[in-house]
Amino acid sequence: MTLLRAFWRPSPAPDNSESTLPEATRTLLRRLEVVSRRELAGALAGEVRTRLRGRGMEFAGIRPYLPGDEVRLIDWNVTARTGTPHLRLYQEERSRTLTLVADISPSCTPPLRGLQLRAAALLAFAAVHNRDRLALVASSDRVEAVVPPGLGRNHALRILHTLHTLTPAGSGTDLTPALEMALALHKRPGMLILLSDLHCELPLPVLRRAGARHDLIALVLRDADERTPRERGLLQLRDAENGRERLLDLTSDSARAAVATCRRAHDQGLSRALDGLAIDHVILGSIDPPLPALLRLFRRRRGGQR
Repeated sequence: MTLLRAFWRPSPAPDNSESTLPEATRTLLRRLEVVSRRELAGALAGEVRTRLRGRGMEFAGIRPYLPGDEVRLIDWNVTARTGTPHLRLYQEERSRTLTLVADISPSCTPPLRGLQLRAAALLAFAAVHNRDRLALVASSDRVEAVVPPGLGRNHALRILHTLHTLTPAGSGTDLTPALEMALALHKRPGMLILLSDLHCELPLPVLRRAGARHDLIALVLRDADERTPRERGLLQLRDAENGRERLLDLTSDSARAAVATCRRAHDQGLSRALDGLAIDHVILGSIDPPLPALLRLFRRRRGGQR
């Protein structure tokens, strides 16, 4: 509870009626819902279900022992108290929690925030299709908003609305508070999906704890211009988080190729670091639809039985 009090900053609960939202927001959310449901066609929902189902059992009750029952299920405390053998009954958990951990720090540019929202919509409506609980933790260098686990279409729309409209108060990136909050939200194993550009130091201790307890996936967001600059000439660049500026000379093809090579090497190093933490991940590009990459990721994971 101490952790929750320290980091809890809940997002405002909107009115259940969509009519209270601005027209532009309602239009965007409707479009995201329509596109996500059409693109899903059951495919992504089925892949997510494969990862979320069958990993836990819920206590369902006690009943007297009957001949042929498994002896290992006998509840010895109840048996001793009543004087007759009793069994503990369990059933497979039918609903799990998928928590979106969204990095909305200043380094996540508008194209990346748009990509993040599209990917989040696909995952949110996959959870709705599967009747799984869905939660959101949005952060910069602090927890910016939390939407606790909930079920259904309206809850998914609330999460997307929060993600779309939230402006960060923090000026940097620190994933530790967000991951700590995600771990505090629910104790049972579930799925944590990190949506971030990961232009920050990886918080190794909390990532290891999260991966040991939950199914942890990283969706690495990349602006197309980050990988292959389209601009030519002298560019004045400014770091969105620390304000530092530098001049970049992109007048020649060789300079542009060198920048692209450097960025590819950076992403390869990041992939090796995530592999070392046993975190499945995929790089999503801002100009590419996220669904094919997500399907490849989940199918690869299913094939590896991880």
